[in-house]
Amino acid sequence: MGASGMSISSSIGLVSGIDSGAIIQQLLSLDAQAKTPIFQRIGGLNASNAALLDVNARLLAFKSASSMFRTDDIFRSTNATSSDEGVLFANAGSSAIPGQYAFRVKQLVSTSQVMSGGFTSSTLEPLGLDSMSFEWGNGRLGRDVLLEDLNGGSGVERGSIRVEDRSGNAAIVDLSLASSITEVVDAINDETGISVSASLSGDRIVIQDGSGGNGNLSIQDVGGTTTASDLGIVANVASDAVIGDVINRLDELSLLSTLNDDNGVLIRDNVVDFRIRVGGDGGVIHAIDLGRQDASIDGETLLSDLNDGEGIRINETTGQADFSIVTTDGTQVDITLGQILDEDGEVESEAVTNVQELLSRVNATLEEEIGAGQVVMSIDADGEGFSLVDAVGGGGDLEVIGAGPFENETAEDLGIFTGTGGGSGNTIAGDRLPNTVEIASASTIQDVIDRINEQTNGAVTASVGPDGVGIRLTAAGELVSVLGDGIGGDYGTTTLEDLGFQIGVESTSLDGARVLGGMGTVLVDSVNGGAGIGDASSITITDRNGEAVTVDNLDVHSTMEELVTFLNDAVALVGVDVQVGMNAEGNGLAVSDSTGGSQNLVVSGEAAAALGIEIDVASDTARGLNIQRQYVSAASDLSTLNYGRGVGLGKFRITDGNGISAVVDIGNDSNNLYQVMNEINSRGLDVEARLNDDGDGMILVDTTGGAAAAIKVESISGSTARDLGILGEAESVGGSIDGSYERNVDLDVTDTLDEVIGKINDAGLAVTASLLNTNTGGSPLRLVLSSDISGLAGDLIVDTGGVDLGFNELTAARNAKVFIGEGAGGVLVESTSNVIDDIVAGVEIELQSASDSPVTVNVSRDETGIVDSVQAFVDGFNGVIEAINLYDSYDGESEIRGPLLGDPTVAKVKQDLYRILQQRAVGVDTQFRFLAEVGVKIAGEGQIEFDKARFEEAYAEDPEAVENLFAAYESTGTSTETIAPGVTVDNITTTYEELGFGDLFKQAIEKLTNSIDGTVTLASRNFDALIDAQNDRIAEIDQRLAAKELRLFREFTAMETTLARLQSQQSSLGMISQNLANAGALIG
Repeated sequence: MGASGMSISSSIGLVSGIDSGAIIQQLLSLDAQAKTPIFQRIGGLNASNAALLDVNARLLAFKSASSMFRTDDIFRSTNATSSDEGVLFANAGSSAIPGQYAFRVKQLVSTSQVMSGGFTSSTLEPLGLDSMSFEWGNGRLGRDVLLEDLNGGSGVERGSIRVEDRSGNAAIVDLSLASSITEVVDAINDETGISVSASLSGDRIVIQDGSGGNGNLSIQDVGGTTTASDLGIVANVASDAVIGDVINRLDELSLLSTLNDDNGVLIRDNVVDFRIRVGGDGGVIHAIDLGRQDASIDGETLLSDLNDGEGIRINETTGQADFSIVTTDGTQVDITLGQILDEDGEVESEAVTNVQELLSRVNATLEEEIGAGQVVMSIDADGEGFSLVDAVGGGGDLEVIGAGPFENETAEDLGIFTGTGGGSGNTIAGDRLPNTVEIASASTIQDVIDRINEQTNGAVTASVGPDGVGIRLTAAGELVSVLGDGIGGDYGTTTLEDLGFQIGVESTSLDGARVLGGMGTVLVDSVNGGAGIGDASSITITDRNGEAVTVDNLDVHSTMEELVTFLNDAVALVGVDVQVGMNAEGNGLAVSDSTGGSQNLVVSGEAAAALGIEIDVASDTARGLNIQRQYVSAASDLSTLNYGRGVGLGKFRITDGNGISAVVDIGNDSNNLYQVMNEINSRGLDVEARLNDDGDGMILVDTTGGAAAAIKVESISGSTARDLGILGEAESVGGSIDGSYERNVDLDVTDTLDEVIGKINDAGLAVTASLLNTNTGGSPLRLVLSSDISGLAGDLIVDTGGVDLGFNELTAARNAKVFIGEGAGGVLVESTSNVIDDIVAGVEIELQSASDSPVTVNVSRDETGIVDSVQAFVDGFNGVIEAINLYDSYDGESEIRGPLLGDPTVAKVKQDLYRILQQRAVGVDTQFRFLAEVGVKIAGEGQIEFDKARFEEAYAEDPEAVENLFAAYESTGTSTETIAPGVTVDNITTTYEELGFGDLFKQAIEKLTNSIDGTVTLASRNFDALIDAQNDRIAEIDQRLAAKELRLFREFTAMETTLARLQSQQSSLGMISQNLANAGALIG
């Protein structure tokens, strides 16, 4: 050991002086020369394999270029160009139809913003608010009506009208871009050349002359359109007013979804919606079902068609059960609906796909396990689901429980799940399973008329009532009444009420209440969450001079505008100087006194309370309460909820006050809110789902009557619970979870402007609060509230609970509006976004600015893209051939061999590609059948060339034939074969009746490159095997060399040991000799 602590070793013998290490290495290096040719062989094999993998990669690239002709619809790809990109951009997809389309952009989308009055400080001045509520898109008592919905759905032709006042001033009012009745009124009122005013009264337009002249007031159609006629205001009268015709009325084609202020009509499937009695007491009662009617389930019914197309979940894990049947004697039989393998691992039975296969599989399994006829599954008598009957005779209940990866879900999908302890006797009557729709649910007034006529065998005739706002029932002079008794389920009388009828009313001509919303107003029945004002008929108003009036019969009026007009007329008639109108927020009423008196302004009575204006104030004005216009109903389509953003599909878990929970799965079979509530209420929890009292959402009510914990809702998947507004936990034990779309922010009366802004933004609502500093005046600070939802769906209503912050509209919520087509026949499209998909099939329009001038969008086939794709196809083919030619080559001068010279695999690749290249397309009978006919042909060095000019000529001549040549594809699939009487097996074969060159090459390349048994794959594996074998030989040689090295080392070590021993012996002999000599000297 040296001073450094490092050991020094040497292969030079200490005794012999021989460098044994060098000798051993020389000997080993001679033996290692045997590896040199093996390494050379490995290098050659690696080069060959790398070359083959390069060919494989090029084949895959060529496959991609080939398959795109069909999979990417190359020949259907289109370009869209806009004549004015300053107004709109256009993008076209493969489904777009070439042609020219005209658009007129009336307006872009805008987002609702409101701004408060001024404040001097944002940190020192309390606002006095204890809460602030927000609503989006709904809740106002005013209601606009689209022109296309007027005149019973016949609409109003767009054009211009000529108006001449009584002083002879005339103007042409352009209504060609008007889309709603409010826009018509505004356009007339904004015309400065004439002295007239337009307003809405009931279901009419009223034109009032203000010129003071004595001529005629004239309104006429112009320009060949019928706009004025359709608006009901054509006139030429010596009068100061034109009272227009009724233009807001029902028609047989009126949509049920537009009735009741767009709250629609609840229609339930496969239940009685209501009953009609003809003939008074003891008369004939007819059950009326307005719901959808499904095809009956039979043996040929596909499982994928059940449950509204969601099908039956079957696990893909071979051999695992999908559900289990527990017989009345407790025997459990596992049922597998998926693929079944035999003992050798071969497929014995494929997964069941239709009802007959399902029943055969279930009953065969039951027979095998417990004997024939002991438990049988069948289609129920109504053809609406499945039933099971147990003949075992045990003392328990027949049950179906979950099994396998999907647990309960397969049995639930089949409608037969009971769960452990959930059976009832020896029979399971399964739930109804929605099948394919034969007759859709009623959606129009005409559908209701037809269903009533059919289901009463013509005894009852339904029609639009003579007033045009309701429905009439008659029965050839017999008494007619509508009944709700005997109807099962929640909301059993809702449908008849939604159609305007009441139980207990009987007449030979039964007229339902008004169900058509008014122009600019809502129905009285829509306020107070849909409860209306009931029988609250009386109101007393006392002005500030002490004059009082009591007005009765307010409950007979149908619309809020009609009620308020009647009230104001009655008050004015007796000289009480008080007016009732709409409050600033638009969600309630307001009362104003113009007497100048000093006493209190007082409004009282049952109707005052129902209308939110029960007041007693020392003020000239008083703001009424939010009277909660209903805009969510049981019939509300889920796509319209959540501020127009819809309710997503998904699952959530509800836990009731007793801690019991259940999962609710909202899928494609739930279309309206009633169906969601029905799903929740079917779970057996102490929780009731119903509409809330304000008519603006769903509420979950704790019904335990002594809960131990607060109810809660947790999301499992999707956004369903959040979209319904029910995600979370009740605020207290026994409390409810209210999914109201009106949201409240709790505030303190001492909160300053900054604090209010912070609390609003922290609440996570679809509104943003900000501070605006105008830097003008003594109160420059403003509170700005901006809706986070664009368009009319985000129309922001801010209610400060009577504290006047001086809010004014900064930006009105508007939908983007664009007309398709020119002139009066243009079709209006509205959107909450400036990007509108499929406004024309396959075309996306991006609006940039409004314009009175039409913009033309030209959609044409993307011929440049088609040519580029064919060029990519040619390049892909040539890339493969180029690689093969490079690797399968020999240079005579340099005598260099390619790594794949003579390789049979690349020879087959080349042969297959050339064979397809020169054949004809399969089954294509259009003009072009060979690639050479469209300019794709063999050139030098075995590659192909693309004659673009010839291709473009062929495409111009017959584009369909060129498309078929590359992209044709038609196949037939699985068939069955009878192998024994009553025994059939699937014969899984695919026959191609038509196949273009894109798929011809794609399929050939798939056979060559398939990762399991492709020709190139197998050849590459062979190279790998050969390389592994050579590496094994190298390893064997290395093992022999290592053994030899060890042996030689040991031999040299032994030699050194021997020499050392001999040297030691010689030293000993020398010492003996010296000792003898010394001894001799002493003796001598």
